[in-house]
Amino acid sequence: MQKITLQHITHKQQQILFHIYKFRFLNRCQIQTLLNHKDPKRINQWLKDLNQKEYITRIYSTKKGESIKPAIYYINLNGIKFLNTQNYSKEIIKKLYRENERTNNFIEKCIITADIYLDFLSQNNHKITYEVFTLTDITKPSNDFNILEELSPTLFINKKTGSLNQYYILEIFDINSPAYAVKKRIKNYFDYYFKNIWEEKIKEDFPIILCICANTAQLINSKRITKKLFDNYQNPDSLHFRFAIAEEINKNGITNEIWEEIN
Repeated sequence: MQKITLQHITHKQQQILFHIYKFRFLNRCQIQTLLNHKDPKRINQWLKDLNQKEYITRIYSTKKGESIKPAIYYINLNGIKFLNTQNYSKEIIKKLYRENERTNNFIEKCIITADIYLDFLSQNNHKITYEVFTLTDITKPSNDFNILEELSPTLFINKKTGSLNQYYILEIFDINSPAYAVKKRIKNYFDYYFKNIWEEKIKEDFPIILCICANTAQLINSKRITKKLFDNYQNPDSLHFRFAIAEEINKNGITNEIWEEIN
């Protein structure tokens, strides 16, 4: 087997690759927050070096009004080669070869997911802590919650208050998602709930499903679909769905009183 030779990168730059692998697409501000680093100039230096060495690729618009937006980064060929030398999921790494073909909606969802992830973590205090898992985290065999892998949730959250756990699963519906696709995603949770996999393995209350809708029309339709499914499944009393609009989350934060519950 031919030995892979890659140009040297620092430990911090390796961490950047890991974070991009985890979220698929990240902007510079998100990378800086994930690294807990105060100096944007240093972050930009690391990113520029990774870009020049073809570990990552940058998406940057020079259009009027968009040039102030932070650049978005995703894994390039040398980054994939590096990840293949690490103990990361080969199935996920395979997907990275086609990142340059991803739609704007896919990229936007990745950016929103990272924002929500960071929003949860920013709420941690001495009383309440949030453990937040991406799909990449869940797919690890060592993860206790890998039983959720078949659902492919956007995020899985464990809110810990002392010794008490409250679990959430986060779904983000694309603005272009047709009604049948939304219905299928919601129905998957009903079907999974009745398999009793969670109850047998985790032995705690089933996660609350948080659904983020792109607009009011999608919110109304999603709630209508969910109510019909509750009727069809004879109203399981320990399955809960909560709905909110992306704009409200951007304005008020993920943990505020913006959710409409259906159960």
